[in-house]
Amino acid sequence: MTRHTTHVEEKARRLPVIDSADIVVLGGGSAGLSAAVSAARLGADVLLIERYGFLGGVATAAMVTSFCGLYLDRTYDACRIVRGFADDLLSLIDAQGGLAPPRRVKPGAVSQAFDVTAYKFAADDLVDDAGVRLRLHSFGVAALLDPDDDSRIGHIVVESKSGRGAIAGKVFIDASGDGDLASVSGCTFEIGDEHGFMQYPTTMFRMRNVEDVLTAGIRKTIGSKVADAIASGEYDLPRKYVSVSPQPFSTEWRANATQVRGERDEAIDGTDVLQLSRAETEGRRQVREFHRFLKNRVDGFANSSILDTAPQIGIRETRRILGERELDAEHVAEGKTCHDAIGLGCWPFETHRNGTVDWRAVGGRGYYDIPLGMMVPAKGPINLLVAGRCASASPEALASVRVMGSCMVMGQAAGTLAALAVQETSTFLEIETPLLRQTLENNGVCFLPDSGLLVTSTQA
Repeated sequence: MTRHTTHVEEKARRLPVIDSADIVVLGGGSAGLSAAVSAARLGADVLLIERYGFLGGVATAAMVTSFCGLYLDRTYDACRIVRGFADDLLSLIDAQGGLAPPRRVKPGAVSQAFDVTAYKFAADDLVDDAGVRLRLHSFGVAALLDPDDDSRIGHIVVESKSGRGAIAGKVFIDASGDGDLASVSGCTFEIGDEHGFMQYPTTMFRMRNVEDVLTAGIRKTIGSKVADAIASGEYDLPRKYVSVSPQPFSTEWRANATQVRGERDEAIDGTDVLQLSRAETEGRRQVREFHRFLKNRVDGFANSSILDTAPQIGIRETRRILGERELDAEHVAEGKTCHDAIGLGCWPFETHRNGTVDWRAVGGRGYYDIPLGMMVPAKGPINLLVAGRCASASPEALASVRVMGSCMVMGQAAGTLAALAVQETSTFLEIETPLLRQTLENNGVCFLPDSGLLVTSTQA
């Protein structure tokens, strides 16, 4: 007879301290990569912890293959307002032939496709050149407070094939996307809005052998074809607005067309492993169905095949840390300035709702200042910064600031502030804003678009 219990006791154990660094960064996506490289370039000893065997986060693991939030749309051209670290990343990808020209997705929204493998190679080169130390295939699972000062994190606990161990640091940056380190460090956070709504996730996929010459005008016709297919009852397609676009290499395309929901049509919770497990298989089922639709109903795809699906589903929203300042919808919608600006954001509100996607352009100047305060937890350890989509933002504002361009801005600022704090043996709040801003400007960060920025024509 099997006896069922609700809990078991795990024996306490002493953990080995397996490494240490000035700055420990959890998560190697756009925010974490930018943070680690920026801090190391300022002379800090940096350790970057990543759960996969490669860097890039949603860019590579979720196969989002399109930079959003880099360019300010000016009707006839695009002005790249995310600079600094982004300059080097894009340059390395472009040198491999892995970067497509910017493309206008919607009025106010310019994206730029890239090749996943080229991104991985570029990320490797960036961390190697900067001297960032890597610990891949590792999960951050706990935080231990400094025994001499319980206002600070002393160690992060990691799990890997090598076992469980602790890593010491002076400053920690949570760029995990889900706020994993912040949540186990005593920081307050929210998930969803007051009604529990979160943006729906997507499983991305790529196709090969697409006949490019036959796909002319697809952006204008794909929506009506999807609507017709849904109305026919012949296809089980989960959303009306989709994006099917070419990649940097000919005959290769990617599709952003799936939408995974829970049993009651709600968005799945990306912090729940059982919901994630269901989402992965459901996402791949939707990929096959959407590709069947493309082959049968869209010119150019009859001879195509699925090249690959993303290693993980693309999660748009989970934990949002409560920070010293919350980026709100009004700030984004009106293109506001702020005294603690660390760079610029410009991507529209892109909200993935049940069955569709809502778009609303940034107002005012068409771009807004990203505030430092959204990366500093209001409650929690004083040596922890949060960068990326888990930073402090309202659910509405997150629909704009969660994209890769804005995450690079936050990452470079977090890495720079962390390095300055280590150099000055100060807390984040003791570092004067003018010093941070000047250091960011010296390293290429843009605070005001002008004629000196990269201007390029955009593809329709």
